[in-house]
Amino acid sequence: MKYGPVIKLLSVVKNEDGSINHAKVEILPNFSDKLKGYIHWLSKENSMNVVCNLYSVLFTIEDINKAGDKWLEYIDKNSLIVKNNAKMWSFHKNAKLDDRF
Repeated sequence: MKYGPVIKLLSVVKNEDGSINHAKVEILPNFSDKLKGYIHWLSKENSMNVVCNLYSVLFTIEDINKAGDKWLEYIDKNSLIVKNNAKMWSFHKNAKLDDRF
């Protein structure tokens, strides 16, 4: 499958305070390999802050029935990661609590 122009991230240049100044990228005009992931960019003017819950597998073992009465010991502490300052497109400002994207 041909994707058209793809941008590859080379590095991120930061200011002295740790904020991002700019990103160095390379354009790959005829990219045809499978993409590993996607980055979606939001402008400051068209974004808003949101709380984002990232869920993963709840237990650290595949078959929780094997844990018996000690199943609480196998809860993955990283099964929920909360990003309190995530960005979302501002056109979602009227989204309802249970909406999913």
